[in-house]
Amino acid sequence: MKLSARCSAILLLVGAGGASAGTFTFPNTVVTPGAPLETVDIFFAGDGDTQDAGVDLDTPADVTLSAGVVLVAGSICSNVDANTVRIVPPSGAGTPLTSTSTAYCRFSVDSSAVPGPGVDRTLVLSPGGLNDCTGNVNSGPCTFTSGTLQIRAGAQVGPTVTYTPAPNAAPATVTFGAAGSIGGTTTSNVAVSGAGGSNGGNTTIDQCQLATGTGVSFVAFTNMVCTNGGSCTDGTDANITATCTATNAQQTGTFTCRERRQNEAAPGDGTVVTTTQTWGFTCPAANVNPTITPATASGSNVNTSTVGQGQTSTATFSFTPSGGSGTGSSTVTGCTIAAPFSIVPANPTLTFTGSGTTAQSFNVTCTAGAAAQGPQALACTVGGAAYSVNVTCPAGLPVAAPIMTADPVEDADDTSDASAEVTFSAPLGLAGNSTSTINLDVSGGIDDATGTAETVAITGCAISNNGTGNISITTPPAATAFGTGDPAGDVDTSIGLRCNGNAAATTALLTCTVNSVASGTTTPDTRIWDIACPAAVTAPEVSTNPASPGVINVQGQPGNSVAATVAFTNTGDAPLTVDTCTATTDDPNITFTPPASPIAINGGTGSLDFSCTAPTLNATITETVTCNTNDADEATVSFTLNCTGANLLPIPAINGLGKALMAALIIGLGLIGLGLRRQTA
Repeated sequence: MKLSARCSAILLLVGAGGASAGTFTFPNTVVTPGAPLETVDIFFAGDGDTQDAGVDLDTPADVTLSAGVVLVAGSICSNVDANTVRIVPPSGAGTPLTSTSTAYCRFSVDSSAVPGPGVDRTLVLSPGGLNDCTGNVNSGPCTFTSGTLQIRAGAQVGPTVTYTPAPNAAPATVTFGAAGSIGGTTTSNVAVSGAGGSNGGNTTIDQCQLATGTGVSFVAFTNMVCTNGGSCTDGTDANITATCTATNAQQTGTFTCRERRQNEAAPGDGTVVTTTQTWGFTCPAANVNPTITPATASGSNVNTSTVGQGQTSTATFSFTPSGGSGTGSSTVTGCTIAAPFSIVPANPTLTFTGSGTTAQSFNVTCTAGAAAQGPQALACTVGGAAYSVNVTCPAGLPVAAPIMTADPVEDADDTSDASAEVTFSAPLGLAGNSTSTINLDVSGGIDDATGTAETVAITGCAISNNGTGNISITTPPAATAFGTGDPAGDVDTSIGLRCNGNAAATTALLTCTVNSVASGTTTPDTRIWDIACPAAVTAPEVSTNPASPGVINVQGQPGNSVAATVAFTNTGDAPLTVDTCTATTDDPNITFTPPASPIAINGGTGSLDFSCTAPTLNATITETVTCNTNDADEATVSFTLNCTGANLLPIPAINGLGKALMAALIIGLGLIGLGLRRQTA
């Protein structure tokens, strides 16, 4: 219960007659919050008179007296209401009231129900107001001794605070709406509520600030106080209000607030529990409509492409967005143009959203005629603003066949000369070859879409003037009649050439015919390329038996010499050098002799010769020899010799005399055995 500061009042009621009723005494009582019920006894001492007496003890409205007043010594004692106790000592009935101070009434203050304030509070218990002990028409005079009701300060505990949304560092725990402009602001609230607490304790939330990321501030919030019982306010409402300042991109991060909750264990110990609460937030990009910039400025004059008569002429209108963000959008719409022009696709709507920067476009087309057409106005609404350009369809060009260009370019004057247009790298050896390619590109041309199509084709390619016959066509060009409209710069077909190795440089002439067809008329064009192939580059080629890296296993009677050989052959057309042969272990029982070098071309031979002294029976000794060569793709070769000791002595054969002696020995042994048996028997 709450205790107010106003004083108690005592109303004295006395019976008729007599001039004195006695003395009421109000004791000093201390109430400690959280302790059991504290009792208050009211004492009365008569003065020898027979007169009845009575008082009403009133307490402030916020101090509720415990119900169930205890009657003592026959008194009339009752709760008039929650804040009044009436004390009436027993009637004198002609007998003088006892002069002994007697507790006639006992009531209780429920200290557990009294919320103690932050400081001690003392109420003076004394009469006051009308009908006190001054003696009047309704009562005789009486006296009193004042007392006090002292309520001690309690330990202050602030309420427990609940946040909505609950603290969580994950993004989007607190979300904001999207602002309508960059630099615009939106707010989001964290609702705060409290519960519990005691003795005037409070919980404060303050120092809210950005912890990580960007975009969030607290311009509309400083601090909040939650008081005993749970009421929370920052002076306006019960919300922590965060403000997001929008950019053209989403912003995320965390913000924190300090929570300080009083949590005294004993009154006045000053204990405060401090907690940092953290929330993750997501602040979306501002919804800003992008600005659309046309590639062709409004008010310009534009020509469609120059093409052949009867062909489609085109102009492209491109639009690029910038500066947009969020869900903002802008459009290009409502485009119109009069004949002979068309918009492709028809009725285009180009929509640009958010922060995208990708351009979009549409085409305006016309069919080219013998004379120019237009201009006509192309009108659109671009980002809400009017846009207009004047478009002209130029006169079409006469009909023409496509052209075919070559890389390398053919001979400029179409005559054979010493300057070669096609060359090869030198073949590697007489058995090698080298290749080269002529790439052909078809482009241009104008087709009037009537009669025979306008085309170009290449045919009849052949090699001449090559006495050695070592230059040939490996891939002829495609026998295709190429039409108009092919883009320039690509490869539409090609001619593959090969030069086989030859001891001397050779030349040749490539001749092809390019046929161009326009308006049904074929025009042939002979094109030639001078070809030069250098002499073959000679090179050695090592071949060994066994192949490198090779292993050779030999056996020998212990102590005997055993030989092994690696055969070298030069299959190339340049001398083969084999030198700098080295052994890995240099075992003294194994020796080797390198092949004589150089080894002649085209099948020349040599040998790497090993010799070993066989080790003890079943033992093996090993040696690896590596040699360098001038073979470009096999610069080193290596071979390992395993030499094992083995019993290789022959078993002697039995001749005629030996056979006779063997037979006699067998017969003799048989007779001896027979004699022994008889003696035993």
